[in-house]
Formats: sequence, C-alpha cells, structure tokens
Amino acid sequence: MNSRPPLAAPSAAARTAVGPTRRGVLFGAGGALAAAVLAACSSGDSNAPSPSATTAASGSPSPTVTTGTVTVTIKDFAFSPTPLIVAPGTRIVVTNQDSESHTLTATASGGGGFDTGILTTGKSVEITAPTQPGDYPYTCSIHPTMKGTLTVA
Repeated sequence: MNSRPPLAAPSAAARTAVGPTRRGVLFGAGGALAAAVLAACSSGDSNAPSPSATTAASGSPSPTVTTGTVTVTIKDFAFSPTPLIVAPGTRIVVTNQDSESHTLTATASGGGGFDTGILTTGKSVEITAPTQPGDYPYTCSIHPTMKGTLTVA
C-alpha cells in the first residue's frame, strides 16, 4: 500500500497572493490584447462605430457581404442561401437541384432585371448582381410561393 503524506492546503496568504496574480495575468493580458486588436482595426474616424460596438448595440452580428462568385441552390422548392447578401456586380451561379423546373426572377419593376429563365433539373446559369445597392426581391415565376431577396450592399 502506498502511504504518502496528505498534501497540505495552501495558507490563506498563499491563496490570496496566487489568485489575483493569475487573474491579473489572464484578464489583464486579454484586455490589453482586445484593446490592441480594436485599435488596429480602427478606421481612423473616431466618430464611426466599430463593428463590435454595432454588434453589441443591436444584439446581432452584421451580415456578411459575399464577393467573387456565389452559388444559389434551388432544392425542395426553396432558394438557398437566405439571406443572399452580395457586393455590386457579384457573379451568381444559380443551380436547380430540384425535381421540378424553376426560375429565379426579379419581381420589382426596373429592380435589377435579373432572370435565369427556366432551369430544368440539374441545370445552372450565371447572372450578375445589380450594380446599385439595395434590396431586390425575387421569385420562381413557375412557383410564385418561392421567394427570396437579393441584397446588394
């Protein structure tokens, strides 16, 4: 049988000395790091809210604006992703993975004017997002209950 002497508990003075020191290192360094990161991300306009300030005030993160080429999938009588937020002029590849034919057609008159035409199962087509920022509602002209919004930011 192993007979080791029991470990002695640290004295109250030792607990006090170690506790704040550890917290100071962990939280103090983290606070300094956070301040450095926020300072580095500053836009130079001291009156402009930082992204974290905007997030904290609204309670939800800002949406991500996609650039480059974006893929929209039609499946199970729905468009994905939603919401669809892109930069002006972004290339959008629309793919029909459903068992029925569909379209992705702008519904607002003069609102971007995009239309994939009829996409049969397995077909894809590329459209270009409007160059003017705004919200552009769209639908499937064959199945008008299918709706979405393209946001150009």
